[in-house]
Amino acid sequence: MDGIERCFHKVPNEVTKIIHICCGYTDRLDDQNYMKADPQSYFALTDDLNVMKVDQISIEDAHFQNDLSLLDKLTDKTLIFGVLNVTKSQIETTEEIHIRLSEVLNYIDRERLIVSPDCGLGLLSTIQAKQKLESHV
Repeated sequence: MDGIERCFHKVPNEVTKIIHICCGYTDRLDDQNYMKADPQSYFALTDDLNVMKVDQISIEDAHFQNDLSLLDKLTDKTLIFGVLNVTKSQIETTEEIHIRLSEVLNYIDRERLIVSPDCGLGLLSTIQAKQKLESHV
C-alpha cells in the first residue's frame, strides 16, 4: 500500500486518483479453469483502501459475484464496479446487468457508483467488446 501511495505523491488534489484491484485473468477467452483471487481478498483490503489517498476504487464483480456486504466496508470512495465479464465471449443481457446494479444500489448511493467492465477488454474481438459495452444501453 505504501508503494501505491508513493505513486500519487505530489499529484494535485484536483486529479482523480484511481486504483484497480484485479482478481486474476486467463490468457485465453472462455477458459473456466484459470486461477482467481479469493473473493475474500477484497474484504482483507478494505481498511487499507479506505485510508488510502485515492478517490475511486475499481473492483471486479462479473466473473465472480462478490458478497455485496463488501460495499458497506468501502465507506467513502467512489466505486468503479465491473459488470461485464471480459473472460467470456457470452454477452451479458441488459436485464442481468440491471438486476446486479439494483442489488448494488441497496449498499451504495448512486453518486458513488461508476459502472464498467471488470478489467480491460484485451481478450475480446472488437465486435465482442462493442457488443458487451452496448449490452447495458
